[in-house]
Amino acid sequence: MTIGEALKNTSQKTGSDRNKKLELELLLSFVLKKERVFLFINHQQELSSNDYQKYQKLSKKLFSGWPLAYLIGEREFYGRSFLVNQSTLIPRPESEMIIDLVKEESKKYPKATIIDIGTGSGCLIISLAKELGTDYNYYGLDISSKALAVAKKNTKKHEVKINFKTSNLLSDLPKQAGKVFFLANLPYLTKEQVKNELSIKKEPKSALISGKDGFKDYRCLFKQLSKRSDLKDFYLIIEIDPSQKELAIKELRKYLPEKKVKIIKDLRKKNRFVIIN
Repeated sequence: MTIGEALKNTSQKTGSDRNKKLELELLLSFVLKKERVFLFINHQQELSSNDYQKYQKLSKKLFSGWPLAYLIGEREFYGRSFLVNQSTLIPRPESEMIIDLVKEESKKYPKATIIDIGTGSGCLIISLAKELGTDYNYYGLDISSKALAVAKKNTKKHEVKINFKTSNLLSDLPKQAGKVFFLANLPYLTKEQVKNELSIKKEPKSALISGKDGFKDYRCLFKQLSKRSDLKDFYLIIEIDPSQKELAIKELRKYLPEKKVKIIKDLRKKNRFVIIN
């Protein structure tokens, strides 16, 4: 079985789905430990029986609904590769906008502290540390020790220093002084939304579902912030479901009435981010 034949056989199952064909190519590249271009230059090369069996096994998983990122153990985010597994949410391209927004605002506050709440794989805080350098203090908080284990591996991979802490939102965050930037991509879906979305069924439910209205975690975060006397000067950016715009504003007015609120649309013109300043 050649590389070309293996790809042709599995690609027949995809119909006109170009994304699935691309994923199959990336899957075979992963098995062979080669760049994707290698497949096309060497399409007549014979596959070893072990490589072919491994590719067949993984492609079956892909067709059964497993995300490519979990099968190959990594996902690209903001131009860098991050390790992921089933203990972490798979980074989404739309979340990259958080990096751009924090980068722009943080320029005014050198030496500030930047804290990623619900850090998961660490892709957000590590990307910021790579972009902004060592002038800032970086924290990554997560309630899952398994997720933090992945984040720590990504820290070593990208050679940055992050203070990781196991914490239920801000519950174990030490007292802070000066300007603090918070970023949070917390769970914001309902059980019904997850039930109806096949593409996310393999991801950890704890990183997706947040109570009956999908806003339980953010509501708890706002409440914690309102009780922290040390956090006088902070900037917070959160990612939400587009349908939660009015709910987010309502809850912020309840817990943080003195703060200014701004809604930012993503590249698809959907209400995606809320900035509290």
